[in-house]
Amino acid sequence: MSLNHFIPQRNEEALKVQYQPLFPLVYDGLFGPYKPVSSLRESIQKDFEYLLLTNPGEWPMNPDLGIGVKRYLFETYGSPDLGKIQERMRIQLERYLPFPFVQLISAKFEASKEEQDRGIVNLKIKYAIFDDLVRMLVVTREGIDIVDSEERTQVTDIARAAIPKNLISSMRTVR
Repeated sequence: MSLNHFIPQRNEEALKVQYQPLFPLVYDGLFGPYKPVSSLRESIQKDFEYLLLTNPGEWPMNPDLGIGVKRYLFETYGSPDLGKIQERMRIQLERYLPFPFVQLISAKFEASKEEQDRGIVNLKIKYAIFDDLVRMLVVTREGIDIVDSEERTQVTDIARAAIPKNLISSMRTVR
C-alpha cells in the first residue's frame, strides 16, 4: 500500500498558498478565479502599497485606515504638511503592519529646482520588509516605483526573541 496520497505534492502546496488576489484582477484557471499573490513577502509589500495609497476615510467602517500619499504630492515644496508624512506613516504602520512586517527607515520629499518651480514633489520611502530586505519606494504623480537595495538591516537576537509566535495586526495574522 502506497502512502503517496497522504503526502501533498509540491504543486498542491503551491496552490494552497494564496494570500490575496493580485490587482488588477486577472482570471487564472490554475489558481481559481483570480491570479493570487503567493508569497508572504509580496503580500506584505502589496498591503504596504495599499496602505500608502488609501486616503483616510475611504473605508467607512475604518475611517482612520490609510496614509493618502497622493494628496501630499500636490503640496508646495517646503510646506509644513510635508513634514507630517513620516509621523503619519509611523502611526499607520504601528497599527496596521507592525514590526516585523514593515520597518520604516526614512520618508522624505525631494524635488529639483525645476520640479519645485512646476509644483512637483516626489516622496522617497526607505523601508524594510521583515527585518532584512531594504527597498526604496518612490511615489510620483504618475505612480509608484520600487527598487530593491543591496543594503540589509539586522535585528538583534533580543528584538527577534521579543516577536510573538502568533503575530496579529489589524491587516493580517502570521502563525
